[in-house]
Amino acid sequence: MRRSDRYLAESMLEGAGSGPFFCCNCKQECDLKVTDEGIGAYEYWGAKGTDVQLVLSSDCCDDDYTEEDPNELEEEDDSICTPLSDSPGTVGTNLLD
Repeated sequence: MRRSDRYLAESMLEGAGSGPFFCCNCKQECDLKVTDEGIGAYEYWGAKGTDVQLVLSSDCCDDDYTEEDPNELEEEDDSICTPLSDSPGTVGTNLLD
């Protein structure tokens, strides 16, 4: 991970707040981690680049997270867990080498 990506990851974690956070998969309290879901190195018409897509996810299941306790809600109410692509923690960058 490049230095600029590490700085962005640290700022994402700081901006997420202090929690507590809950995993949408196992519904347990968790910490957050930054995951790179980009495709990595690529070449497009001779131009080389690196695709980086940093997202915040739970450290236990590497899944979506929420700040609301899902155990305190009714079982039919899954609206608090949104896909990672819709979460404010998703950052996509395209960094050319």
